[in-house]
Amino acid sequence: MMNIDELGERMRKAGETLDKKITETSADYIKKVMRDSAVRTAPVDTGNLRELLTSEEGKVEHTDEGIEISISSPAPYSIFLEYGTGNLGDPDVPHTSKISWKYKTIINGNEVWMTGKPIAPQRYMRPALHENIPNISRILAGVASEVIHD
Repeated sequence: MMNIDELGERMRKAGETLDKKITETSADYIKKVMRDSAVRTAPVDTGNLRELLTSEEGKVEHTDEGIEISISSPAPYSIFLEYGTGNLGDPDVPHTSKISWKYKTIINGNEVWMTGKPIAPQRYMRPALHENIPNISRILAGVASEVIHD
């Protein structure tokens, strides 16, 4: 019969094995599933945001709590689309209450000043996460089952 110390050691090793298997087998698939959902729901103006989301952005990190998988967009304006800006922005995210602001940008190769106006959030990353929670849960449950039964 196994004592509590042996059980604790087996659980610790199972956790390490689970982290390793998630990193090796599941993380890239989870990143792809999330990225594909974000591409489907991303707002479209020029198509640049969707094109950039299909790149291999995202990372997998080992933390004290386990594995952290993050998906991001290299488009500099992506955060403003996700959370909105000014007084129309998400109230849970620090943002300005300004009605307008000035910023520099490049248009046709020329640096020009533009006036920014508040926009409401046009979420695409959070809906991708919520849409995929059941899929991610199934993936992780399958990996956990493999580890426990090995």
